[in-house]
Amino acid sequence: MDPNKMTYVFDIDNTLCYTNGSEYENSTPRKKRIEKVNALYDEGHIILLQTARGMGRSNNSQELAIETFYDFTKQQVINWGIKHHALFLGKAAGDIYVDDKGCKDQDFFAD
Repeated sequence: MDPNKMTYVFDIDNTLCYTNGSEYENSTPRKKRIEKVNALYDEGHIILLQTARGMGRSNNSQELAIETFYDFTKQQVINWGIKHHALFLGKAAGDIYVDDKGCKDQDFFAD
């Protein structure tokens, strides 16, 4: 892999789309943010999507979240035109995420 290329991991809800709670079927894409993600993809970077969809209501059962939401979520990101290499469900449901490589979405997207 080219050392100048990076792997980006993006959350979906309220990062790449607007979502009210767990009303995923009513989510709407954030087009300017998706354009930025797609530009990174087109530059050759690896784009991974990771979401906690279904984790809260399944007591953090990754298997149940995938079974319940993977196909729906995959079709949604395809319909929104989000270019990506992989989609992962199973991000633990939480209120605050602490990560040494983390970046707040407003800072990354500057909006």
